[in-house]
Amino acid sequence: MKKAIIYLLVFNIIAYKSFCQQKIRIISSQENIEYLQNKPGIESFQNRDLKVKLEYWSDKTTGNTDQEVKFNIASGTAAPNSKPEINMSSPIIPADSFTSKHDTMTFIVHVKITAIKSFTPEFFTIGLDGLDASTGGALGVTIQKNPIETPINPTPGELTFLNAMNFDFDGSGGSSYVGHLNIFKPDAFRSKGKHKLGLNLGIMKINFSRNDSLNKSYDYFENVLIHPLDSIKSGMKILRQFNKLTTASKNITWGFYFQPTYSIIYSEKFKLLFHVHTELFIDKWTTNTTISNYQQDSAVITSDNISVLRDSIGILNKFYKSTAELITSSSTSTTLNFTFGLGLTLHVSLWDGASLFIQPTIGWAFDYARPLSINNKNLTYNSTVKENIHAHLTRFILKQNLTTNLQAVIGIDVRGKFGRDPTYAAYIGANIGLSGLKKMLN
Repeated sequence: MKKAIIYLLVFNIIAYKSFCQQKIRIISSQENIEYLQNKPGIESFQNRDLKVKLEYWSDKTTGNTDQEVKFNIASGTAAPNSKPEINMSSPIIPADSFTSKHDTMTFIVHVKITAIKSFTPEFFTIGLDGLDASTGGALGVTIQKNPIETPINPTPGELTFLNAMNFDFDGSGGSSYVGHLNIFKPDAFRSKGKHKLGLNLGIMKINFSRNDSLNKSYDYFENVLIHPLDSIKSGMKILRQFNKLTTASKNITWGFYFQPTYSIIYSEKFKLLFHVHTELFIDKWTTNTTISNYQQDSAVITSDNISVLRDSIGILNKFYKSTAELITSSSTSTTLNFTFGLGLTLHVSLWDGASLFIQPTIGWAFDYARPLSINNKNLTYNSTVKENIHAHLTRFILKQNLTTNLQAVIGIDVRGKFGRDPTYAAYIGANIGLSGLKKMLN
């Protein structure tokens, strides 16, 4: 009886492990590639990139593990001249991607083929190790002399939500939140199977910093009354001060932008797009001013200098408590402006799971706000001016996939007027993909 119970338990464990597990299969489809002709100046081997779409899920609620996806050449033409073989390391599907829901993921599989002198039709299939086509699915590939282009279906728009922190470089050592909701879909519209028209749009909240390289500080002399209610007359004493004024300006911005794009070069790993930039830009400037005293001394008004000093003597002594005190002030100004421009968008796939996005834009900004620069006629730095300017905006974004729904992001935004010190922002954070957002909401 005890042996029967033990056998039954062992059978149940084996059955559970057999039927409750993580599963991966290829969604069967067909692709065509061009053969490699053996001729002078052409390398003996080349890679052909093929899209393989997988379906994956798990019957287990806990205990899932990372799964290595091992592609293989499952079958094909007997003794093929092109000798196709998988030429890449096996990708990984993370454990947390497996749920009871049947999700899909597309991989680019690099297949190395050999150059041949004369063309003969060949075919092969890409499968998964340990699975045959009936259970694991397969990608059928035909090697042709002049392959018929397989239409590439538009990819779903890449909807991402960035949560990041950006850092100031004005000496304050502070940081602030960056939020960016973005849809980047360069293949939104196609013409005759080609990816031509697309779009890039979003909403971005970010903090910029601005340090004037020439005017961030100013040393100046000032004459002030000892008592603010005194009448200026010959023989009275005044204070002569040698002061320093320093400023740091930064702005919180909200940008609502829309960019139609046109593909100049479009491939899986390299995209060069022309774009038109339109943006509604809300700009809140904050300027912090600090005045410190180097030295203070007294002087006497005489009949010889009273006419010169009368109009330049300040009524209020900023350092009436102590010359060691730092005099600080802050001002804010919020404006709304519109930006229009033209530029190029470069999107490059780097190493596995990494991409680089570079987007320079030049154009015009209407009612663009900026703080007044420091000079000997303006020592308060407590106001902004609005003007129509020739503007520039450059965006650098480096992304690295962490999971199917999460990316690490490092970015830099630089914008401003040509010929003037720009505003800039650097940030680091994480992008959550569309399916990740759905899981969060659920």
